[in-house]
Amino acid sequence: MWSTPKEWDTDAGQLGHIAIEGTHSDNKVWIKNSDGGHIYRLDLVSDKMENLGAFKDPRSGRRIGTYGIHSDAQNNAYLLDFAAGNIVRIDAKTKNVAIYLTPTPDSRPRRGRVDQRRPFVVCRIPGQRHRACSTPRRAQSSEWEGADAVERALRRRRRRNGEAWTGSMLTDRVSRLDIQSGQYTE
Repeated sequence: MWSTPKEWDTDAGQLGHIAIEGTHSDNKVWIKNSDGGHIYRLDLVSDKMENLGAFKDPRSGRRIGTYGIHSDAQNNAYLLDFAAGNIVRIDAKTKNVAIYLTPTPDSRPRRGRVDQRRPFVVCRIPGQRHRACSTPRRAQSSEWEGADAVERALRRRRRRNGEAWTGSMLTDRVSRLDIQSGQYTE
């Protein structure tokens, strides 16, 4: 069991999001503290926790409103900015930050997944009917409108044949997106 250092602990502190997908590469776990949006990194070898601080949107100066943190195979972290339309990538080795905009401003990405091979697929919230697929490695994004206008998809999975799959909480439907053509099958 690990705890945040006492000097970081506040009454509003909540370690609600963690990323462990890439932990095997460097023995570190990414953690988000909801109090102030600070991003921590726990070293499982030394048991030390590092505070990388809260990141700001370079366009507005507002704090990145992280609602979802994920990591890739190299343990680079990806933050989904629910307060705006950003996907933030933190390089695991250099700690350099890159911010990628979703094609639709203020798309409020959340509850995404990192594809360990290619695109990073996220959910986009306005109208509860859109999905976004962002490819940070190429610094570009593509979006597709969902097949079901009231679908609230929580998880996406991209398969080796170039399809992303999702399930809906409201409609009891499963959707498959062909990323190349943009065509949905329900």
